[in-house]
Formats: sequence, C-alpha cells, structure tokens
Amino acid sequence: MRARIEEGLGVRVFDHAGLSETGPFGYPCAEGGGLHINADEFVYEILDADLRSAAPGSRGELVLTPLGRRGWPVLRYRTGDVVVSGAETCPADHAHPWLPGGIVGRTDDMVVIRGMNVYPSAIEQAVRNATDSGEFRLTFYTEPGGMDEVKLEVELGSGSTARTLQDIMRQQLGLRVRVVPVGPGVLPRTEGKARRVLDLRGSVLR
Repeated sequence: MRARIEEGLGVRVFDHAGLSETGPFGYPCAEGGGLHINADEFVYEILDADLRSAAPGSRGELVLTPLGRRGWPVLRYRTGDVVVSGAETCPADHAHPWLPGGIVGRTDDMVVIRGMNVYPSAIEQAVRNATDSGEFRLTFYTEPGGMDEVKLEVELGSGSTARTLQDIMRQQLGLRVRVVPVGPGVLPRTEGKARRVLDLRGSVLR
C-alpha cells in the first residue's frame, strides 16, 4: 500500500506510532525507513510468546514504560504491536533504537496453525510483494481429518500464478497455503477498514 501511494502521488510515506495509554513513542527514520523508538522518554522491551527477551532478528511484542507520563502512568505496558528485534543502527547512525520494519503486525492478529504462529499481516505482505494482485481473503478452517489449514483467495494480476504464490508462502513463511485464484471484482469490498480474515476453524470447507 505504501508503494502504491508513493508511486501514485509522487511522495514519500512515513509512519509514526503512539498509543493512548503511553503517548507517541515512535518516529520515522528518513534515511532507512521504519521507526525509531524515543529512548529518551521510554524504556522499551521486545518479548517473545513466553514474555522473555526476543532473540535478535525474531519477532516479539513491544513493551513500553513511559518515563514522563503523568496522571496516567503505566509500567511495562504490553502494546500488542509486533516488531522485529535487532541491534543494528540506521544508515544515518541515529542514537535511538531502530526498528527497520516498523510495526509488522499485532499480537491479536496471530493465529496458531499446526503449531506455527501465523500473522495474516505477513501473508498480506508476501502477496503484495510477489504480485500486482487486487483484493484477497484469508480463511482458516479445519480439514476433515482434524488438521487446521489456510486458504488464500486472491485476485491475481497478470503474470502471476497460484503455484508461484504457494511456493513463495512456503519459502518466506514456512507455511503450506491453499491458493485459490479468483477473477477481478469477485471478492467483496468494504467501506472503511477492510475485513480480509475469516477464522472458521472447527468448520470444514468443501
């Protein structure tokens, strides 16, 4: 989406991040992209699913303690934002901690499929990077044998195939995804925030 906006309008797009509970904590990095955490005003942690420090290069939940918050102080606030832990500095060598990918997902978006943590946002990113696709829809469902599966319906662009997208999902996400190509305009459009994920586990799809 960012790439489409930048190409269509001829502008650069930047992110910033904040929460009602903590205030603004992240500002854009003009040189390297992503976000910097304002470490002058926040103590930050990136924790794995066991609430231990995430290994460098792995995903984890951002936890914040604002140092200057008055009237509504919070300690070790679990933001629900998923980021990638890393120790590298940005190309401009700014002092504040750098998250090259910014916020890459939400913990409440995560589902567990066959023992693997699956983020719909990661699947969307793979689809957007791999194809000039249109709308898509993810469905989590249960096979007759009891295994949970993932179906991806997508309006594929020219030059893209379901097999290619399946291979990309397996390589990038380590996940077997059933890709179902559909024609342009088949999938529903919604006004406002799009709803592209259906969790029908426990239901068997034919």
